[in-house]
Amino acid sequence: MAEHILTELLQLPAQVGAVWQVNALQPDEKGEQVLQLWLKWLVSRGVVQPQDTHYIATGTAAVIARPETAQIVAARTRYASWRAMLRGEQDHVALLTDSVFSPASLSAADDETRQWLSQLALHVNSLHHQSGKPINIVELNGASGQHSAALLARLPQGSVHYTLLESSPLALEQARTQLANSGHQIDFLLLNELYVPEELQNSADIVLAANALHRYVQPLHGLKAASQLLRPTGELWMMERQCLTPVAMISAGLLAGGYGNSKKDPLRTGAVWQQRAQASGFTSCECNLSGLAAILTLRPSHHHTLPDDWSSQLAEKLPKAMVPERLVLLTHLPLTANGKVDRKRLQSLYDNLPRSQQQQETLSETEEKLAQLWGTLLGITPHIGRRQGFFELGGDSLLATRLINLIRDEFAVDIALRKVFSAPGLQAMAAEIEAQQAQVATMEGGVL
Repeated sequence: MAEHILTELLQLPAQVGAVWQVNALQPDEKGEQVLQLWLKWLVSRGVVQPQDTHYIATGTAAVIARPETAQIVAARTRYASWRAMLRGEQDHVALLTDSVFSPASLSAADDETRQWLSQLALHVNSLHHQSGKPINIVELNGASGQHSAALLARLPQGSVHYTLLESSPLALEQARTQLANSGHQIDFLLLNELYVPEELQNSADIVLAANALHRYVQPLHGLKAASQLLRPTGELWMMERQCLTPVAMISAGLLAGGYGNSKKDPLRTGAVWQQRAQASGFTSCECNLSGLAAILTLRPSHHHTLPDDWSSQLAEKLPKAMVPERLVLLTHLPLTANGKVDRKRLQSLYDNLPRSQQQQETLSETEEKLAQLWGTLLGITPHIGRRQGFFELGGDSLLATRLINLIRDEFAVDIALRKVFSAPGLQAMAAEIEAQQAQVATMEGGVL
């Protein structure tokens, strides 16, 4: 399957001895790294052989079976887009929400994943019957809801309260759409890798992480987030691929830029994940190495929370002026490239906390309406402060384009995309909208 797709995608010659050049697809630097990843695999399969700076066709491409499967037909509709990604002309983030080839979609369709989710569903049903109340499940990096949909379809209505956390606003919006008719109570929240929302700390009976923890820059931070989410008696159910399937290598390679080099490949064995889990304070680790997947069930050794009387405790040791008004429990301290605490990122974290957790601000009518639009697109609370920025809150170029359309519908003005990039703050963007409205009103007054 993967040989077939890559042969067509790269337009490899069928004639024995024919030469194929990497620059035939005009890749940028990252695209070239992706091609090297794919070509290394094709060499191992005997499809091509490396020679100096080019590749020689072995003739295998001419005899590769070409079944008209649904997956191959779907791949052909994406070749032009994937080649544009190799050239750096299209954002690879669209792959995260691909209904067929995103890593989460491929994982959810895998037999091993289905069996694991079936086991989890049986366990959740058992807990529900024992407690007589809904089980709180939080999914980390839930992508577009592929694993959520598969699990919730196996559970009776009313048996769970589900929260999906995802770091991509676009994927989060798709998850909301995909799960709209699931029949279950579901909350959708944008994931910040630095901290767990206070209302979710120590709340989960089960944290689900399906091929999700390796997406963290430091997987230990994802394990720390899971431990902060869990009740003292909760469980982390996690599954991680130990290696990529050939088809998954295609989309994962594009998303990760070919990993740059093999050392950046985030996939690790079950033994490594066990060590990471133990280093993060998990105990009672059950590991099942099922085929390509490492499946672990973990329990936290202690629960992470701030004491209710933290303020009075600090007041006993600090002058009154030095006692903070509030504390935020982080999964880790962000560091600069020099290994120092990244204070700018901490300030940005505070600026981007929901406004109800900071000092209250009075927004203008335009700012309030614009904040609602941001909240709809980014999947976050509409309590947004004036200083907060669209891109800092998780926006990207694709969502910026959609924002322009929403602004047109809500305010009856057209905002140029460059204006969104040059004035991404709530206050500045609202001011631009009001300026456009005033200009329209002046023009209409002149006509009258």
